[in-house]
Amino acid sequence: MSARIGLVFRTVGERTSDAAFDLAVRHVRPHQVHVVEGIRPIGAAMRKMLELDHECDTVVFADADCLITADISAFLRANTLPYVDSIVLDGLRGHVQAGVHVTRIDVVRAMRELRDMDDTPQFVVEPEGTLRRRAMRRLGLTHACRPMPILHDHLQYHGDLFTKYARRAVRHRDGYYRLRFDTHRRGWQHSPYESDRRIVEHALADARLHLPAEPDTAALNAYFDALPGRLPAELGRAGLAEKAPLTRAEVAATVAAAAPRDRPPFPGKVFGIGLMLTGTAGLCSALNRLGLAVPFATDDWNTLHDLRAGRYDLSLLRHFDGAVETVTPFFAQLDRAWPGSKFILLQRDLDAWLADLSVLWGTRELFAAEPSPSGKQHHLRWLHRQSHGTCGYDPDRLARAYTDLATRVREHFRDRPGSLLTMDPHAGDGWERLCPFLGLPPPDEPFPAPDASYGWRLGRHGDVM
Repeated sequence: MSARIGLVFRTVGERTSDAAFDLAVRHVRPHQVHVVEGIRPIGAAMRKMLELDHECDTVVFADADCLITADISAFLRANTLPYVDSIVLDGLRGHVQAGVHVTRIDVVRAMRELRDMDDTPQFVVEPEGTLRRRAMRRLGLTHACRPMPILHDHLQYHGDLFTKYARRAVRHRDGYYRLRFDTHRRGWQHSPYESDRRIVEHALADARLHLPAEPDTAALNAYFDALPGRLPAELGRAGLAEKAPLTRAEVAATVAAAAPRDRPPFPGKVFGIGLMLTGTAGLCSALNRLGLAVPFATDDWNTLHDLRAGRYDLSLLRHFDGAVETVTPFFAQLDRAWPGSKFILLQRDLDAWLADLSVLWGTRELFAAEPSPSGKQHHLRWLHRQSHGTCGYDPDRLARAYTDLATRVREHFRDRPGSLLTMDPHAGDGWERLCPFLGLPPPDEPFPAPDASYGWRLGRHGDVM
């Protein structure tokens, strides 16, 4: 018997609200639909969403900033997992986990019962994730991630982006998540959504200005309660007018650009193997511009568990054309698991690379000193040691990791030069080297800068079920 699906659609008047609702109903095909409209703050909306009369087996929580571009109903009806987080294509950040959350009814009920988190800073800035993580731990369950044909934060109002990224500024202030967030930011200047980038940067600066380093619940509530009234003035300070209402033509053009493209002319996958800041973000952007759906530095639970368990077929690669950065230490295993694949080793001047890392990492340790063995940071710490030999800025260990990687890669592919390309995007390597290696025609545009954003161009992003 197939699962009964409930759809809970939350909107606070986003620019894509009408289009997102129509697409969600068409592509989820729910048995039951609830609309939660105009409720602020987000924590109050979350409570309303949980307390609805859910007569279903699985609830799809969808926000109005998500455009579901293809039918996902067959997956939803067959799915029995307690929670599936969507990997979507974000307007600025590339492939990320966001926006549409597929949650089994027992987890929804456990989230509803949790009340002790409502007055915490974590709940204020991220109520849904905070409750779900706690509920899953109490039930002894783990979650999965799945690529979905969903566009996230495309075509949004400037004011909504301001509010959203002010929250992200609080959520990503420390450690590894700050590092990842800063890596995203390094490429935003290459996004075609120039006005979105400007308002997002303004939001990050505003949160830094008005909130202390470790804000308590009262400070956070006061800040976010005041934001709606402040938004017109903040748009003016950023030199931006609010966008006009969305047109059908804009939606149609954006969704059409996300249609599937031809696969590469070889049987395997494409792996960008390089350490952080060697040009991996720019390479990922280039691959997407060539029509390949390749996520950047994926650290979802599925991938982390697959790697730790030695499962190198990677569930992620059932839906994507390759991977960049996260998989770097495991190139030999991936070569065996995916015959016919292409590997791109990214190199750059060692001293320049260390200098950039010292700026990005600083002196801070990226993870908690003693992360819980069952927590995600425990797995991330393991992955960082596999890649960099350290979880903090240690130039000697980093230099050894860099040179050892290059030696092992070249030795592994010594007798198969057609499987390996070495590139230095910082020295100017671009389409003239990458495209002949992949057997694809070069696009009529500049090669992405080494630290360019990897997701702004809509690559092959459909037919992922």
